[in-house]
Amino acid sequence: MASHRNRDRLGAFLLFTIYQGDVLASSMWLTGQASNVLIAKFALDTTHIEISYGRWILGAIVPAAVLFVLIPLVLYRLYPPAIKHTPDAARIAKEDGITSKFAEYSASLTVGWNWGAALAALVLIYFYAHYGFASITAHATVMFTPFLMVVLAAGAPPLLAVLLMAYFSNLSACLTHYGTTPAPIYFGSRYITQRDWWFYGLIASFMSIGVYSTIGLAWWKLLGWW
Repeated sequence: MASHRNRDRLGAFLLFTIYQGDVLASSMWLTGQASNVLIAKFALDTTHIEISYGRWILGAIVPAAVLFVLIPLVLYRLYPPAIKHTPDAARIAKEDGITSKFAEYSASLTVGWNWGAALAALVLIYFYAHYGFASITAHATVMFTPFLMVVLAAGAPPLLAVLLMAYFSNLSACLTHYGTTPAPIYFGSRYITQRDWWFYGLIASFMSIGVYSTIGLAWWKLLGWW
């Protein structure tokens, strides 16, 4: 019985960490997620800024690299597996509730704010609105353009606003067991409870937002993008 519980805890840690890695990987590439090309088109239509394949990965490479190290380490501390030594591993190795009206209403709340405050508020609303979506594409289609237009009207640097919202479109999938296509597959393994997924998904979101809002912004500043 204890052995079974230990295997369950190991499986929960591994699957949840792998899923968070999937979310990070999909955020790094223009072709990493079905909605990324759509987001790039929305950005081009709204701001006339082209996010090329190279620019997308260049913008993500530093903050994503930090998160690839940080998220597993934090999860290991908060959600530790009971089995930490697996000598046989090498041998065994030979987963639409928000409308456009909500988006427009949320965006209108910050009209008249300075661009920094408007950008911070709207990207947070945009990120956590993903609780209401089972698809990154649906989320971006409904909310990306109205939110971006209000942030730009407040005076935010266009490329900075586009990049934050583009990467956050992907990273918000960390939150729930239905946030993007692979999530239900991992959740269906029954290693991870819904409560644990939502709690540790929220922790992962804090790390993603924190890293992109500090290291990410500093990296883009170094590149001269804002």
